[in-house]
This record gives sequence, structure tokens and C-alpha cells, in this order.
Amino acid sequence: MAAYKYSVDDAVLHVFAAATNRQRQELLRVFDFLSKEPSTAGDTTQADHTGRRCQVKRFGPWTVT
Repeated sequence: MAAYKYSVDDAVLHVFAAATNRQRQELLRVFDFLSKEPSTAGDTTQADHTGRRCQVKRFGPWTVT
């Protein structure tokens, strides 16, 4: 099965731009993992602006929805 693609919003781009090289590499590893394992269960769920439940997963200092 081919890996999924991911997209990020402007807030993530700002965090990425301000991050150290090491932090950027960690974030890229998180995104790479999630694109290869898109069914990974979150640690919790959170409702988005439409009420849809979204998976929320912690990766060290990073929280990904």
C-alpha cells in the first residue's frame, strides 16, 4: 500500500520555520510515520469546528490531530 500524503496549515508552517534543525527532523519523522501508518489510533479524540471527532496523538513535545 502506498503511503498517504499529509498537509499542514499556516500555524504548523510557522512552528516548522522557527524550529531548530533537530526539531524539524523530529517533525518530519512524525509526519513520515503517520503517512505510512494512517490508522494509528490517537491517545484521545477532540471535536473539530463541525463536531467531527478527530484523533489526537502525542509524539514527545508534539501533538498532532
